[in-house]
Amino acid sequence: SNPLNYLGPITKDPMLSLQPMHQIEVMPQGTPSNVIGGAEFVFSYRHDDFGIPERGIRAVPTTSDPTAQLAYSRTDQGDGTTLLKVTITNPNGFLQTNVRDPQLMKGMSPFRSLGFILVWDDAYGGGIVNEANWQTSIQLLSSSYVDINGVPMAELTATMAMVN
Repeated sequence: SNPLNYLGPITKDPMLSLQPMHQIEVMPQGTPSNVIGGAEFVFSYRHDDFGIPERGIRAVPTTSDPTAQLAYSRTDQGDGTTLLKVTITNPNGFLQTNVRDPQLMKGMSPFRSLGFILVWDDAYGGGIVNEANWQTSIQLLSSSYVDINGVPMAELTATMAMVN
């Protein structure tokens, strides 16, 4: 996922030419009071800032967790913005912590598996978004965490940070 930062001659050590892609990490914040069932997020972003609209922003998991399910959809709003909806669930639930727990053997996920990363390809006309201005190009419109029974969990909120 880390493209070479230029095309041309490379030094003896090609690893020196690697440059990480920009990423926006979305993580839960707060102390859950119950087993978490999942979450839904709605973002709005200016698609021209993130390159070719068809390629757009993608949501990918932050951890390799086969029991957590991540899905996203993009909808062009016709005004230069795209609506991005992300859903993350685990039918067995997410633990309230990241510590090792016997419940993991029953298909539950650790708390950190509720996080995900938004990525895009700068090579296709993007490059406008950087560490200084990313918050003007994408906004989190809403986030909602629910417990295993579908009851909203107001004690959890989503945080966003640009990382490389």
